[in-house]
Amino acid sequence: MNDVAELGTILGIWAHPDDEAWSMAGLMMRARANGQRVHVVTATRGEAGNIEGLKDYDRKELAHTRENEMKASLECIGGITHQWLDYIDGTMKDADEDQAVASLVQIIEEVKPDTVVTFEPNGITGHDDHRTIYTWTQKALMNPTVEARLLLAAESKERYEAFGQELDKKFDIYFNIDTPFTVKETDAALVVSLDSDELKSKIACLKAHTSQTSHMFSDSELSGYIEKMASSEVFIDSDSV
Repeated sequence: MNDVAELGTILGIWAHPDDEAWSMAGLMMRARANGQRVHVVTATRGEAGNIEGLKDYDRKELAHTRENEMKASLECIGGITHQWLDYIDGTMKDADEDQAVASLVQIIEEVKPDTVVTFEPNGITGHDDHRTIYTWTQKALMNPTVEARLLLAAESKERYEAFGQELDKKFDIYFNIDTPFTVKETDAALVVSLDSDELKSKIACLKAHTSQTSHMFSDSELSGYIEKMASSEVFIDSDSV
């Protein structure tokens, strides 16, 4: 199934600002072009983001910066509604799970999505917050009051082997896992292959998260690898993991 229109109203549930841009910017563009509703939930403001030289007392400022970056990134697509869950970056695994799941159930009941999108169980990079948001989302969708298809963002096996490994050497992308979970694109439930205009828009979404991505686009060769990685988004059904 490669027709985004079949997904209906889409709800993306993510841990940090920029998760949505990396994982589903192309999907959101296609959906909005079709007139579909798209809503994004972000659990934290990314105040633990890795920026060289940033001191502890600057974390509140970084959170504010990343709020603005998130707004700018979503404006690259347009028509996306968004809300925060107000958790602290890096602490999600220690939060009250029942309360978090209940919050997501309430949001799902309000948004009434046909499709919910989040990370695959390993969170692609192995980040604890990524793993946690998967767990919360999966448990929320087990609630009898909600009903939606769950799609999980995963890494393309082909693109990881061709480009991702090289990016990992430079930027330690998969920092909390030895090897990311990957899926062959032919085995995916949905593959969004971006055309040149869509890719330009997605790169603009990524660059809008300046505090986290500016160093990645400063090297022209590696920037080319990022574009190749970003040009395809892969999703699997939740019952396949």
